[in-house]
Amino acid sequence: MPAAAWRRMVRYTAGPERRAEVIVPSRLTEVPFHRVDLDLDHRPADWPRWFARDRLGATTSSLTSRGLVGTPVRLRATDTTNVFGLGVVTAETPVIEGPESELLAWLCGRSDGAMLTREPPGPLPEIPPIYQGDTPPRASGVARGRGRRRWPRRRSP
Repeated sequence: MPAAAWRRMVRYTAGPERRAEVIVPSRLTEVPFHRVDLDLDHRPADWPRWFARDRLGATTSSLTSRGLVGTPVRLRATDTTNVFGLGVVTAETPVIEGPESELLAWLCGRSDGAMLTREPPGPLPEIPPIYQGDTPPRASGVARGRGRRRWPRRRSP
């Protein structure tokens, strides 16, 4: 495709407009998430480490910059030395710990957070509405505001 075509504005199905150059990376990002959504023996722990780290950083940054964070938290990855701030963090901000893939899965609505711990002890905060400001997907089975498809579980023979 010519370089000028990548700079052209295109409209997503749900309505927002973006430059064409973001479509391919956006779609490639969706593939690992949807493999987990299908629940066919693919779990967040199967995501490549680079993917979990990149998406966790991008998601926390996006939610924070768009002002979509209700309860600020610090996300500390137990499998790396990475710490991600969600919202405006202070010394008193609660810390949620777990592997990067599990932190990302919880933050994006692909997990209930059962593999995560919170300090000080208490319930995990409500997940920020990721699709606020955009129209959420409308496919059957989509949990509004979270984007997770609730596919039937595959049964073993």
